Amino acid sequence: MNKYPLVVTVKKLPPTEKFKTYKADLCRDKQSEDKVRIERANCELALMRQSRFIEINGVVHHYRVSGPQDAEETVLLVHGCGCWWMWLMARCFNNVDKTGERRMPEENRFEERYARGEIPWDLGRADANLVELVEKRPIKSCRALDIGCGTGDNSLWLARKTFQVTGVDISAVAIEKARKKALQSNVECRFLVADFLKKRIDGTPFGFAFDRGCFHSLDSGQERVMFARNVAGHLDKDGLWLSLIASKDAPQRDPGPPRLSAGEVAAAMEPFFEVLSLVSGRLDSNRLDPVRCWVCVMKKRPLN
Repeated sequence: MNKYPLVVTVKKLPPTEKFKTYKADLCRDKQSEDKVRIERANCELALMRQSRFIEINGVVHHYRVSGPQDAEETVLLVHGCGCWWMWLMARCFNNVDKTGERRMPEENRFEERYARGEIPWDLGRADANLVELVEKRPIKSCRALDIGCGTGDNSLWLARKTFQVTGVDISAVAIEKARKKALQSNVECRFLVADFLKKRIDGTPFGFAFDRGCFHSLDSGQERVMFARNVAGHLDKDGLWLSLIASKDAPQRDPGPPRLSAGEVAAAMEPFFEVLSLVSGRLDSNRLDPVRCWVCVMKKRPLN
Protein backbone atom coordinates (compact mmCIF):
# COMPACT_ATOMS: atom_id res chain seq x y z
CA MET A 1 0.00 0.00 0.00
CA ASN A 2 1.28 3.47 -0.87
CA LYS A 3 2.51 5.40 2.15
CA TYR A 4 0.60 8.50 0.98
CA PRO A 5 -2.89 8.59 -0.52
CA LEU A 6 -3.42 10.16 -3.93
CA VAL A 7 -4.90 13.31 -2.39
CA VAL A 8 -2.59 14.99 0.09
CA THR A 9 -2.84 17.98 2.41
CA VAL A 10 0.20 20.24 2.19
CA LYS A 11 1.08 23.07 4.58
CA LYS A 12 4.23 25.24 4.70
CA LEU A 13 5.86 25.43 8.13
CA PRO A 14 8.42 27.59 9.93
CA PRO A 15 11.79 26.01 10.79
CA THR A 16 11.68 23.28 13.41
CA GLU A 17 13.17 23.74 16.88
CA LYS A 18 15.90 21.21 16.09
CA PHE A 19 16.84 23.21 12.97
CA LYS A 20 16.93 26.50 14.90
CA THR A 21 19.08 24.96 17.64
CA TYR A 22 21.60 23.65 15.11
CA LYS A 23 21.66 27.04 13.36
CA ALA A 24 22.38 28.75 16.69
CA ASP A 25 25.26 26.31 17.27
CA LEU A 26 26.73 27.21 13.88
CA CYS A 27 26.42 30.92 14.65
CA ARG A 28 28.43 30.32 17.84
CA ASP A 29 31.03 28.39 15.83
CA LYS A 30 31.50 31.50 13.66
CA GLN A 31 32.79 33.32 16.75
CA SER A 32 35.45 30.69 17.52
CA GLU A 33 39.15 31.00 16.74
CA ASP A 34 39.21 27.72 14.81
CA LYS A 35 39.44 28.63 11.10
CA VAL A 36 38.22 25.21 9.97
CA ARG A 37 35.18 25.44 12.24
CA ILE A 38 34.44 28.98 11.06
CA GLU A 39 34.65 28.01 7.37
CA ARG A 40 32.41 24.98 7.92
CA ALA A 41 29.86 27.10 9.81
CA ASN A 42 29.79 29.73 7.06
CA CYS A 43 29.22 27.11 4.36
CA GLU A 44 26.48 25.30 6.28
CA LEU A 45 24.68 28.53 7.20
CA ALA A 46 24.69 29.57 3.54
CA LEU A 47 23.10 26.26 2.54
CA MET A 48 20.58 26.48 5.38
CA ARG A 49 19.21 29.68 3.86
CA GLN A 50 17.76 27.46 1.12
CA SER A 51 16.02 25.17 3.62
CA ARG A 52 12.24 24.82 3.59
CA PHE A 53 9.80 22.92 5.79
CA ILE A 54 6.52 21.43 4.68
CA GLU A 55 3.88 19.25 6.33
CA ILE A 56 2.27 16.58 4.16
CA ASN A 57 -0.61 14.69 5.72
CA GLY A 58 0.74 15.45 9.19
CA VAL A 59 4.34 14.43 8.45
CA VAL A 60 6.99 17.20 8.56
CA HIS A 61 9.59 17.18 5.78
CA HIS A 62 12.75 19.26 5.43
CA TYR A 63 14.24 19.91 2.01
CA ARG A 64 16.45 22.38 0.19
CA VAL A 65 15.09 24.54 -2.62
CA SER A 66 18.07 23.93 -4.90
CA GLY A 67 18.11 20.18 -4.34
CA PRO A 68 21.25 18.07 -3.94
CA GLN A 69 23.58 17.18 -6.79
CA ASP A 70 23.60 13.45 -6.01
CA ALA A 71 19.87 12.97 -5.80
CA GLU A 72 19.24 9.48 -4.51
CA GLU A 73 22.20 9.25 -2.13
CA THR A 74 21.65 12.64 -0.51
CA VAL A 75 17.88 12.37 -0.19
CA LEU A 76 18.12 8.96 1.46
CA LEU A 77 20.79 10.20 3.83
CA VAL A 78 19.21 13.50 4.83
CA HIS A 79 15.49 13.19 4.26
CA GLY A 80 14.55 9.52 4.19
CA CYS A 81 12.86 7.48 1.46
CA GLY A 82 9.46 9.07 2.03
CA CYS A 83 10.75 12.44 0.79
CA TRP A 84 11.94 11.15 -2.57
CA TRP A 85 8.74 11.88 -4.52
CA MET A 86 8.41 15.37 -2.98
CA TRP A 87 12.02 16.20 -3.88
CA LEU A 88 11.48 14.90 -7.40
CA MET A 89 8.43 17.15 -7.88
CA ALA A 90 10.25 20.20 -6.55
CA ARG A 91 13.23 19.56 -8.83
CA CYS A 92 11.43 18.53 -11.98
CA PHE A 93 8.48 20.91 -12.10
CA ASN A 94 10.22 24.10 -10.97
CA ASN A 95 12.56 26.25 -13.07
CA VAL A 96 11.61 24.84 -16.46
CA ASP A 97 12.73 27.08 -19.31
CA LYS A 98 10.98 27.63 -22.66
CA THR A 99 12.67 24.59 -24.20
CA GLY A 100 11.26 22.36 -21.46
CA GLU A 101 14.65 21.94 -19.79
CA ARG A 102 14.79 22.44 -16.06
CA ARG A 103 17.60 24.70 -14.93
CA MET A 104 18.86 25.29 -11.42
CA PRO A 105 18.33 28.96 -10.47
CA GLU A 106 21.53 30.98 -10.84
CA GLU A 107 21.61 31.97 -7.18
CA ASN A 108 21.43 28.32 -6.08
CA ARG A 109 23.98 27.11 -8.60
CA PHE A 110 26.60 29.69 -7.63
CA GLU A 111 25.76 29.46 -3.93
CA GLU A 112 26.51 25.75 -3.97
CA ARG A 113 29.75 26.17 -5.91
CA TYR A 114 31.04 28.89 -3.58
CA ALA A 115 30.04 26.81 -0.55
CA ARG A 116 31.91 23.77 -1.94
CA GLY A 117 34.91 25.87 -3.01
CA GLU A 118 34.47 24.90 -6.68
CA ILE A 119 35.36 28.35 -8.02
CA PRO A 120 38.14 28.05 -10.63
CA TRP A 121 37.44 31.64 -11.74
CA ASP A 122 38.54 32.97 -8.32
CA LEU A 123 42.13 34.20 -8.72
CA GLY A 124 42.91 35.60 -5.30
CA ARG A 125 44.04 38.80 -7.02
CA ALA A 126 42.77 41.45 -9.43
CA ASP A 127 42.42 40.42 -13.10
CA ALA A 128 45.37 41.65 -15.18
CA ASN A 129 43.01 43.01 -17.86
CA LEU A 130 41.37 45.30 -15.31
CA VAL A 131 44.72 46.43 -13.92
CA GLU A 132 46.03 47.23 -17.40
CA LEU A 133 42.99 49.28 -18.41
CA VAL A 134 42.78 51.31 -15.21
CA GLU A 135 46.50 52.05 -15.05
CA LYS A 136 47.29 52.58 -18.73
CA ARG A 137 44.19 54.36 -20.02
CA PRO A 138 44.05 55.68 -17.24
CA ILE A 139 40.62 55.69 -15.62
CA LYS A 140 40.24 58.36 -12.97
CA SER A 141 38.96 57.52 -9.51
CA CYS A 142 35.15 57.51 -9.39
CA ARG A 143 32.22 55.50 -8.11
CA ALA A 144 32.72 51.99 -9.51
CA LEU A 145 30.36 49.01 -9.80
CA ASP A 146 31.82 45.47 -9.85
CA ILE A 147 29.08 43.17 -11.17
CA GLY A 148 29.47 39.53 -10.20
CA CYS A 149 32.26 40.51 -7.82
CA GLY A 150 32.68 37.03 -6.31
CA THR A 151 34.98 37.08 -3.29
CA GLY A 152 35.91 40.69 -3.98
CA ASP A 153 39.50 40.77 -5.25
CA ASN A 154 38.81 43.14 -8.17
CA SER A 155 36.64 45.39 -6.00
CA LEU A 156 39.30 45.61 -3.33
CA TRP A 157 42.01 46.42 -5.88
CA LEU A 158 39.89 49.26 -7.27
CA ALA A 159 39.22 50.53 -3.74
CA ARG A 160 42.97 50.64 -3.07
CA LYS A 161 43.22 52.81 -6.18
CA THR A 162 40.85 55.26 -4.42
CA PHE A 163 37.71 54.23 -6.33
CA GLN A 164 34.48 54.23 -4.31
CA VAL A 165 33.46 50.65 -5.00
CA THR A 166 30.22 48.70 -4.76
CA GLY A 167 30.58 44.99 -5.45
CA VAL A 168 27.46 42.89 -6.09
CA ASP A 169 27.03 39.16 -6.47
CA ILE A 170 24.15 36.70 -6.54
CA SER A 171 25.91 34.45 -4.00
CA ALA A 172 25.61 35.24 -0.31
CA VAL A 173 28.58 32.96 0.40
CA ALA A 174 30.77 34.95 -2.03
CA ILE A 175 29.70 38.27 -0.53
CA GLU A 176 30.41 37.04 2.99
CA LYS A 177 33.93 36.08 1.90
CA ALA A 178 34.39 39.47 0.17
CA ARG A 179 33.37 41.36 3.31
CA LYS A 180 35.85 39.36 5.38
CA LYS A 181 38.65 40.19 2.93
CA ALA A 182 37.77 43.89 3.13
CA LEU A 183 37.77 43.77 6.93
CA GLN A 184 41.04 41.85 7.14
CA SER A 185 42.80 44.19 4.69
CA ASN A 186 41.26 47.35 6.22
CA VAL A 187 39.92 48.47 2.83
CA GLU A 188 36.63 50.37 2.59
CA CYS A 189 34.41 48.64 0.06
CA ARG A 190 30.66 48.01 -0.06
CA PHE A 191 29.47 44.49 -0.91
CA LEU A 192 25.82 43.59 -1.59
CA VAL A 193 23.94 40.37 -2.35
CA ALA A 194 21.85 41.13 -5.44
CA ASP A 195 20.63 39.68 -8.73
CA PHE A 196 21.72 42.40 -11.14
CA LEU A 197 19.04 41.45 -13.68
CA LYS A 198 16.29 41.99 -11.11
CA LYS A 199 17.48 44.60 -8.64
CA ARG A 200 18.63 48.19 -9.06
CA ILE A 201 21.79 48.94 -7.09
CA ASP A 202 21.75 52.14 -5.06
CA GLY A 203 24.63 54.59 -5.23
CA THR A 204 24.08 55.58 -8.87
CA PRO A 205 25.33 57.01 -11.06
CA PHE A 206 28.59 55.09 -11.33
CA GLY A 207 31.46 56.30 -13.49
CA PHE A 208 32.89 52.84 -14.18
CA ALA A 209 31.43 49.32 -14.34
CA PHE A 210 33.32 46.03 -14.52
CA ASP A 211 32.29 42.44 -14.99
CA ARG A 212 34.52 39.42 -15.39
CA GLY A 213 32.53 36.57 -16.89
CA CYS A 214 29.14 37.70 -15.60
CA PHE A 215 27.79 38.85 -18.97
CA HIS A 216 28.81 35.67 -20.78
CA SER A 217 27.09 33.45 -18.20
CA LEU A 218 23.63 34.60 -19.33
CA ASP A 219 21.64 32.03 -21.31
CA SER A 220 19.90 34.10 -23.96
CA GLY A 221 20.33 37.12 -26.19
CA GLN A 222 17.35 38.70 -24.47
CA GLU A 223 19.01 38.41 -21.06
CA ARG A 224 22.24 39.85 -22.45
CA VAL A 225 20.38 42.85 -23.86
CA MET A 226 18.65 43.31 -20.49
CA PHE A 227 22.02 43.11 -18.73
CA ALA A 228 23.56 45.74 -21.03
CA ARG A 229 20.55 48.01 -20.55
CA ASN A 230 20.87 47.66 -16.78
CA VAL A 231 24.57 48.52 -16.85
CA ALA A 232 23.81 51.63 -18.90
CA GLY A 233 21.08 52.58 -16.45
CA HIS A 234 23.57 52.52 -13.58
CA LEU A 235 26.23 54.67 -15.30
CA ASP A 236 26.56 58.42 -15.65
CA LYS A 237 26.47 60.04 -19.10
CA ASP A 238 30.15 59.35 -19.88
CA GLY A 239 30.35 56.09 -17.93
CA LEU A 240 32.71 53.30 -19.03
CA TRP A 241 32.18 49.55 -18.87
CA LEU A 242 34.89 46.88 -19.08
CA SER A 243 33.51 43.40 -19.75
CA LEU A 244 35.65 40.25 -20.01
CA ILE A 245 33.76 37.68 -22.10
CA ALA A 246 34.85 34.15 -23.03
CA SER A 247 35.34 33.96 -26.80
CA LYS A 248 34.15 31.48 -29.42
CA ASP A 249 37.47 31.94 -31.19
CA ALA A 250 38.74 28.94 -29.24
CA PRO A 251 37.17 25.47 -28.87
CA GLN A 252 34.76 24.95 -25.97
CA ARG A 253 36.54 23.68 -22.88
CA ASP A 254 34.77 21.12 -20.71
CA PRO A 255 34.39 22.23 -18.02
CA GLY A 256 34.70 25.84 -19.07
CA PRO A 257 32.78 29.08 -19.24
CA PRO A 258 30.08 29.79 -21.85
CA ARG A 259 31.49 31.50 -24.95
CA LEU A 260 30.18 34.24 -27.22
CA SER A 261 31.05 35.49 -30.70
CA ALA A 262 31.96 39.11 -31.41
CA GLY A 263 28.61 39.47 -33.17
CA GLU A 264 26.67 38.23 -30.13
CA VAL A 265 28.56 40.67 -27.91
CA ALA A 266 27.95 43.64 -30.22
CA ALA A 267 24.26 42.81 -30.69
CA ALA A 268 23.62 43.21 -26.97
CA MET A 269 25.96 46.13 -26.30
CA GLU A 270 25.57 48.53 -29.22
CA PRO A 271 22.03 49.79 -28.54
CA PHE A 272 23.28 51.23 -25.24
CA PHE A 273 27.06 51.61 -25.62
CA GLU A 274 29.65 52.86 -28.04
CA VAL A 275 32.18 50.03 -28.31
CA LEU A 276 35.56 51.72 -27.90
CA SER A 277 37.54 48.51 -28.29
CA LEU A 278 36.77 44.83 -28.71
CA VAL A 279 40.02 42.89 -28.79
CA SER A 280 40.91 39.25 -28.40
CA GLY A 281 42.77 38.46 -25.21
CA ARG A 282 42.85 35.94 -22.40
CA LEU A 283 41.07 35.78 -19.06
CA ASP A 284 43.63 36.10 -16.31
CA SER A 285 43.99 32.65 -14.82
CA ASN A 286 46.01 30.49 -12.44
CA ARG A 287 46.03 27.84 -15.17
CA LEU A 288 48.78 27.44 -17.74
CA ASP A 289 46.25 27.62 -20.60
CA PRO A 290 43.93 30.58 -19.83
CA VAL A 291 40.63 30.88 -21.70
CA ARG A 292 40.52 33.20 -24.72
CA CYS A 293 38.23 36.16 -24.18
CA TRP A 294 36.93 39.41 -25.60
CA VAL A 295 38.25 42.43 -23.73
CA CYS A 296 35.43 44.86 -24.41
CA VAL A 297 35.66 48.52 -23.40
CA MET A 298 32.52 50.61 -23.89
CA LYS A 299 31.22 54.11 -23.30
CA LYS A 300 27.56 54.77 -22.53
CA ARG A 301 25.64 56.26 -25.46
CA PRO A 302 23.83 59.56 -24.91
CA LEU A 303 20.16 59.18 -24.05
CA ASN A 304 17.80 59.88 -26.98
